[in-house]
Amino acid sequence: HAPASSSIQALWMLGGCLPECAARIEDHPHLVFEIWGSHIAGVADSLTPILGDSMPLDLGSVGYVGFETLFTPSAPTLAALDAAGLALEFYRSYNTSWHNSAQYFQAIADVSTDGLLACNLTKFYKRVYMDTYLRVTGDADGVEIRDGRLVAKCVGGEQGFWWLSPACRQDPSTCIPVIDGGDGWFLDVNMQRAAIYNMPFALAVGTWAKFTAAPRAVDMLMYWWNPDNAFIDLDPLPISFPEHNPLEWATGSKITESSKVSLHKFASRGVLTADRRLTEFLSRLSMSSAALEGMLKQTKATDKSIEQVACDWLKASPDLWAPWVPFETACSEGWGMVDIVGEFVPSRATATACEWCAPGTFSEPLSDEQGATYVCTPCAVASAQPSPGQVSCLPCEVGRFAADVGQSLCTECSPGTASAELGASTCAECSPGSFQSSYGQTACEGCVGGTFQPAPGAEECSLCPLGRFSERSETECTDCSPGFIAPTTGSSRCVPCSPGYVAAEGGS
Repeated sequence: HAPASSSIQALWMLGGCLPECAARIEDHPHLVFEIWGSHIAGVADSLTPILGDSMPLDLGSVGYVGFETLFTPSAPTLAALDAAGLALEFYRSYNTSWHNSAQYFQAIADVSTDGLLACNLTKFYKRVYMDTYLRVTGDADGVEIRDGRLVAKCVGGEQGFWWLSPACRQDPSTCIPVIDGGDGWFLDVNMQRAAIYNMPFALAVGTWAKFTAAPRAVDMLMYWWNPDNAFIDLDPLPISFPEHNPLEWATGSKITESSKVSLHKFASRGVLTADRRLTEFLSRLSMSSAALEGMLKQTKATDKSIEQVACDWLKASPDLWAPWVPFETACSEGWGMVDIVGEFVPSRATATACEWCAPGTFSEPLSDEQGATYVCTPCAVASAQPSPGQVSCLPCEVGRFAADVGQSLCTECSPGTASAELGASTCAECSPGSFQSSYGQTACEGCVGGTFQPAPGAEECSLCPLGRFSERSETECTDCSPGFIAPTTGSSRCVPCSPGYVAAEGGS
C-alpha cells in the first residue's frame, strides 16, 4: 500500500476503507505507528458508527511525543555561538532590535526559485489565516485586499514567492529564508511569530523536493517535525519559544510553542483475533525519543537499510525490549488462560497459553505476582453468553432461564411454567387454577369458565363434567344446586330446569 498521507487517512485504511468508505480495501494494512493524537481528536468518535466492528484499536502511546517548530541547522548555530555567544536556538536571539542574527545565514537571493510555489497557491491566499494574522499582529502592511479578500502581501504579487516580515521588509537582503512544504503547513505560525517577536524572516512555500533540498544547499531556518529523518543529518536544533498556551492557540494566536503531541499505535481488529500475543506485544512496545533518534541518524549516516538498523538496535538492546514480550500466560481482554490440553483454568498454576474465551464464558481480569492477565470464567446461573471473546455475560431475558453455570444460551420456559423475571435461574410452575401451553412465556393463564385444574404446572385445564360448573381460574368444579342442571361438559353456569321437570338433587 502507498503510505497514508495523514493520521486520519491511516485510520480509514486500518478499518478497510478509503475515506468516507466510498471504497473498501480488501487487503488493508494491519498496523500504523505514530498516529498524531491532535490530528484525530474528535474524529475517532465520528468514525465508530461508520466502521462499526472494523474500527481500529488504539494500542497506546509509542513512548515518545511528536512536535513541530522552527529549527536552526548546526553550522550557523555554532558560528553565532563562537563569534558572539549568540544562542540561535532561542527565539529572542532573532529580535533585530538587539541582534543581527541574519549575518549567520544566507539571503533569499541565494535561494533558487525553482520548486517554489506562487503565493496564490498557498496559505498566503487563504483568507481565514490572513484575517487571523492581521487580528493577532496588527501588521496591516503585511496583507492586502485582492478580489475582495484579505491575502498576504508577497513580493511580486500573487505570482511572487516570498513574504517578508516587518523586521526586514525594507531591506530583503537582511531576511533569513524559511521554506515550508505542502500548502504552507506552518506558514501562519511563522508569520505571527516573525511579526510579534521582530524576527527577520522571508517565508516561502515549496514542493516536497524543494522543501527537503533547500536547507542542504543554503544556510537557512527550516520548519520540521520530530520524529522524522528528513533533516536529521544536519543536526538541527529546535528554536524555543514561550511555553505553549492552549487558550491563545484556541483563539488563533500561535506565538507560543506548539504543543507536544502524544503519538499512538493503532491496529486493525483482525490483529486482536488473529494473534493475541502480538496485540499484547504492541501494547507494551514503548521507545524513547533518544533511541529512535539514534536509529534515524544511522539511516542517514550509513548505507544500512532501515531493517538493518532496527535489527542492530534489537541485538544491542535486549534489556530495553525484553519487557515488551508478554508471558505465554499474559492474556489480553477477550482471552483466558488454558492448560496443556486446552482446558480453561482459573490460575497460572497449570496454565501454558491463552485462548479466545468460548461461548458460555467471559473474559475476567486477574492480577498476580507475575502481572495482569485474564481468565475465562463460566457464566453464572441466570445468565449466558452466545458469543466468544466477551467481557461479560448477559442476564436471561424474561421467559427464559439458565439453571446451570457456563450456558451459551438461556432455555425457554417449558409449557406449564413461566418467568417474568430478568435473569432467572428457574421458571415458576403455574399455580392450581392456571395453565401455560406454550414455550418461553412470562405468565400463566387462568382456566376459563367451564374448566378447572387442581394441580400445579399444568399445560391445559380440564372440562367440568355433566352437572358441574366453574367460573374463571378454578381448581375444581361445583355441583349445580337442586332445581338447576349442567347438561353439557365444560359449563360455566347452571341453568334452571324446564317447566314440568325437576332436579331433586344437586349435581344434576
